[in-house]
Amino acid sequence: MTGPEQAKVFISSILNPSLENLLDERKTVRRVVDSYRFLRPWAFESAPASSEALDESYLRNVEECDIFIVIIGREASNPVAAEIQRAKHKNKHILAFAKRVSNRTPTADAILDSVGRKYASFDHCEDLEQAVRDALDLVLFLCLRNRTTSAGADSLLGQLRELNDNKVIFRIQPMTPSFQGEYQFHVDSLDQQSLTVHLHSTRESIAIPVSRVCEILHFGEGQIPILMLNGRLQWFTKIQRWRFLAEKVRDDEAPLGLHKPSRLDDKRAAELSAYFQQRQFQPGWVYEGDVPIKMNAAFQPVYDDDGRYFRIQDRPDNLVLVVQKPGWPTRFA
Repeated sequence: MTGPEQAKVFISSILNPSLENLLDERKTVRRVVDSYRFLRPWAFESAPASSEALDESYLRNVEECDIFIVIIGREASNPVAAEIQRAKHKNKHILAFAKRVSNRTPTADAILDSVGRKYASFDHCEDLEQAVRDALDLVLFLCLRNRTTSAGADSLLGQLRELNDNKVIFRIQPMTPSFQGEYQFHVDSLDQQSLTVHLHSTRESIAIPVSRVCEILHFGEGQIPILMLNGRLQWFTKIQRWRFLAEKVRDDEAPLGLHKPSRLDDKRAAELSAYFQQRQFQPGWVYEGDVPIKMNAAFQPVYDDDGRYFRIQDRPDNLVLVVQKPGWPTRFA
């Protein structure tokens, strides 16, 4: 059965059998998804021929999906990282499954960590089949219960007051860039016009206009709610702090956010590089495609005071100004 009443489930994993063959695992996930009459899988190997560029096709189908499933084994790739970041940016239901291997590569470990969700481990396809079924059942149950309870939900300001009164821990989206890890907040203060949230990992308070909170997503008991913004929380590299900005980031600009044109002799880039060198950071230009999977507290794009990063348009890949601080922990904690 096909049709608009079916929800799309995107299946992501490395697709190069010469590096790692996960075709059996992908078939297992497709078989489980197919067993639900109201779900349909989308997997590259079963998709029809298309005139779209490959990366555009992948990411468009991520945007259109309702549930995003990723399988990580020994290897992973930049396209998988980009798909995960797009799924997070679009607030998809993300289900991650990690094959137990003894020699997972650092890149695969970083991509698995970037999911920011609890993942299920498996040894064989039989284990994976049950794990996928259990995860899908839970997502569907929570969605049904959420729909029932949200019908009588209070006003948005009332929901914010509930978060404050009950000291509820929540996440915020979007945050730019998409650093590894899961950032947790609680309400510091609230009035009719302004919300101040406290970010646990960096121990900072961030002011957000109440009018810029567009939705609070609840996922059921034991699950952390997500506060959705019309705008974004933006990282400012020089002050090492987050701030709210009203300007939104388009899907094709995630996960790094907004950029501004630069050159190797850019005076502002040189000024900031000198500033960071004085503070024992190591500035430099790196390929843009390598940045998303490496981003952490010790490896950051340089965002200027306008919330934009420096980018030199180049081939085969653009260059981005970053700073590194060897010896720092990779997480903001």
